[in-house]
Amino acid sequence: MAFADIECESQDGVHFLLSGPAASTSALVFVHGWACEGSDYRYLTHELRERDFNSRIVAVDLPGHGKTPKECCSHPTMSAFAEKISALVNELALERTIVVGHSMGCRIAVETCSKINESSGNAICSGVVFLDGSHYSLRPGRLAFERGDPLHDNRSPEQIDALKEKVFKNMFGDRTPSEFKRTALEHVKAMDSEYSSAIRDAFIEYDYHSWDEALASLGSSGTPLLNFQSNDVDASNQRIQLQAGQVSKWMVHLGQKAPQVKHFVVEDSGHFPHVDQPKKVSEVLLDFMKAIDKIMNIAG
Repeated sequence: MAFADIECESQDGVHFLLSGPAASTSALVFVHGWACEGSDYRYLTHELRERDFNSRIVAVDLPGHGKTPKECCSHPTMSAFAEKISALVNELALERTIVVGHSMGCRIAVETCSKINESSGNAICSGVVFLDGSHYSLRPGRLAFERGDPLHDNRSPEQIDALKEKVFKNMFGDRTPSEFKRTALEHVKAMDSEYSSAIRDAFIEYDYHSWDEALASLGSSGTPLLNFQSNDVDASNQRIQLQAGQVSKWMVHLGQKAPQVKHFVVEDSGHFPHVDQPKKVSEVLLDFMKAIDKIMNIAG
C-alpha cells in the first residue's frame, strides 16, 4: 500500500509527519534521537509502505528539532517531550499505539507509553521499540562536546560545534546514504546551541536518576518490548558495530530491568539501523506488530 507523508502541526505547535489510512485508529509513533528529526525515519517508513501495512505512521519533530520550535517547550526534559507526544496521540484520536524511539528517543518512548496508558483518553500503548538505545551509566565517560567533559569549559563555541559534527560522523556506517549524512549534519549545525545542550543535559541526567526506574516499570507492566541493537561503546567511548550473537552491556542491563524484551542485533549498521538497514528492521518490526495483534485479539 502506497501513501505519502502529510506535514501537520499539533494544537500546541509540534510538527509531525502523518501517513496511512485515515480511518485507522492504530499507529506507529516514531520518536527521533538528540539533534535528529522525524524525517530521519523516511527510509524505514518507505519499506513499511511497500508491505501489507494498515496502520497510521506518526513521525514527530521534538521541540527544538526539525520544524518544531523550541518555544513550545521552554524547559526540555524527557518527560516534557513525552507529554507533547501523548497529547498528540489523544488529539489524533488514536486507540492503539506502538511507540518507537531511537537513541535518546528510547527514553521518551518509554515515558510516552506510560503517559498514554495513564491518560484519560481512549488510547493505549501496546508496545515499545528501541533503536540502538543505551544507558549513560554504562559509558566510560562523557563525550568531548558535552558539558560534563573536563575540557568543555576551555573550548570555544566553534570547537564545540566541530566536536558535535565529528561525533555525528562517527555514527554513520558504510551503508548510510550520502543524502542522509548531508541532511543530518545540516540539521545539527542549524539547531540552537544552548537549547540542544540543555536537551543533552536533560537526557544524561535522566539516565542517572530516572532511566532504571522507568525501565523497571516497563518490565513490571509486561508491555511488549523490541530492542534493535546495532552498536556498542568500547573502552575509549567510541561506537563499534555489533555482530550477530554478540551481547552488549546495555542489552544485558535492559534484559535485567525488562525481562520480556526481544533483542535483535542489526549487523552492518552505524547508529541509525532504521537508515542503514531499513528493510531488515521493517521485517522484524512487522513480525513484532503481528505478535502484539495476536495477544490483543486473545485478550479482547
